[in-house]
Amino acid sequence: MLLKNHISESGKRKIQLYTAAMYLYAKGKSHPQIINILGEIEPDGKLLTSMVDKAMHDEWDKLYEETRILFSEGMSYDEVLKIISKKEKDEEIATWICVEWYKIKAFYAECVIDGSTNRFEGMKWIIICVIAVSFFFYIGSSWITKSIWIIALIFSILQWIVGMQQRDIAKTIDRIFQAEI
Repeated sequence: MLLKNHISESGKRKIQLYTAAMYLYAKGKSHPQIINILGEIEPDGKLLTSMVDKAMHDEWDKLYEETRILFSEGMSYDEVLKIISKKEKDEEIATWICVEWYKIKAFYAECVIDGSTNRFEGMKWIIICVIAVSFFFYIGSSWITKSIWIIALIFSILQWIVGMQQRDIAKTIDRIFQAEI
């Protein structure tokens, strides 16, 4: 499956207007005030009014939340896109919403898989390096040998730490996927 990552300039403009309108609503501005403020940077009044109206009703945020729920129910990307496209007539925006959540889902899978591997490999090499460093200190090996094994130990610890962080990220994303509305 090929995910559409490219967003046209008009799509980017819609997203920027929606985001700016959401920000202004959060700051307590009214619909007419937002139209006036954003009208200074957007000459297309029809597009501006449409985006401000969508922001007023949190339409894309609701679709984004619905996308999260559909993915958490185990639906495929194509199934989710089909449902979201029925509610958002702009195919590019519907695709963007689904792609953003699909990226999160893919990142979650990466963290789960790579996290366990990094924790296991990191711990394995920590044990090997601690034994090797101890052995080389015991027999009085050269500092070059000891340094190499100490550096390997440091990298093993770093790999284990990365695995632990990936586990924490995966747990956080899992809580988001499972969150009740």
